[in-house]
Amino acid sequence: MVAILQAVAIGLPLVVMVSDDPIAAFVVRAGLIFFICATFLLVLFVPKMMHLKDARIEAKKKAERLAQSRARREKFLKRCQSQESTGSQCGSFQSQQTSLSRQSSEESAESLAESGILVAVLRHPKSGQE
Repeated sequence: MVAILQAVAIGLPLVVMVSDDPIAAFVVRAGLIFFICATFLLVLFVPKMMHLKDARIEAKKKAERLAQSRARREKFLKRCQSQESTGSQCGSFQSQQTSLSRQSSEESAESLAESGILVAVLRHPKSGQE
């Protein structure tokens, strides 16, 4: 916005000085209008373009992380399938670990419910419902 103020401060006296010559006055006025409009549009759209560029970069990174995660998952599944064909129990270990974590989380939830902490956390403050 300072650039617009500078253009007006320099352009208006210049327009007054060249007002006798119609061609010079036209060129100065057109240049002044172009400069002010271009400055205003740049102030509006440059930050937006920078934000879009950053968003595109973030989307690429997210897609790369997703592809790497899928590749690791496929590699793990292939390894588990090959171990199952040889007689190893890859999948059962994972299901046992999941069931143990569920049991421990249920036990901790029950102990919190007995102490009254969990009920206070799950209750909606306005409705009083759980």
